[in-house]
This record gives sequence, structure tokens and C-alpha cells, in this order.
Amino acid sequence: MIMNYVCKYTPIEIIESYDFETVNFEPEYSNFNCAENCTHSNMCGYGKAVLENILHKNIKNLILVNCCDVFRRIYDVLNSSNSMDFLFLLDMPHKNDNISVNYLKKEIERLCNELNKYGNFDKEKFIQLCKQKKEQN
Repeated sequence: MIMNYVCKYTPIEIIESYDFETVNFEPEYSNFNCAENCTHSNMCGYGKAVLENILHKNIKNLILVNCCDVFRRIYDVLNSSNSMDFLFLLDMPHKNDNISVNYLKKEIERLCNELNKYGNFDKEKFIQLCKQKKEQN
């Protein structure tokens, strides 16, 4: 199954450890007719482009990260539409302290609990993906 994402903070190594193919899409729309019909007209152009892309490409599996308010609004619109097969909003803490680290751990556990409904976590694959990522950086 393909799992789409937009934000670079999406934990793709975890997702791919469940045997999902991850696709990072860059929105490419100049016309926001669909987006403006289902959300507030004051949403930023990037948010409208993301929403337009999801609607036009009929994306059904999506993980969003709330790195900015627009992704919470996109999640709200998509969640209320009942058109998604898998939709998840990962709440990313905005501080770097122990409370935030524990909060992020719980959010990742929440994501894993949802992904467990579609497959099994492969620990060895996760370790391999993390090593590959480290080598690339």
C-alpha cells in the first residue's frame, strides 16, 4: 500500500518498516477551485495546493504532521469528508525538552498502533533503514 506524506518531519523509516511504500508529493496546482470550496478562503496558497493535489489525484492514504496550522486544517477537512482510507495527523512538539520528547514518543506509539491495523512492524528493516539514512547524511 502507498502512504503519502508532505512534511519532511514524517517518520518515513517507521512507515516503511510496516511495508508501506512512502510517496512525498509536492503540490503543483495554480487553480484552487476544489480547495476553496471545502475550506476557508484565507488558507495559505501552499495549503490550498496540498489539498487540491490530494483531491485531484484521489489520494486515499495520508500522514500529515502538524508542523504548521495549515496541516491541522487540511486534516480537519479530509477527516470530515470521510473520503480517506488512512488519515493520520502526527502532533509534533515545538519544544526540545523532556516533556516534549515523551510526548513525541507517545505520538509515534499512536501512529504505530494505527499502522499495526494494516501490517506488522519489521524491526530489522527499521534498523536497516535508519542505517541507510545515517549513511546518506
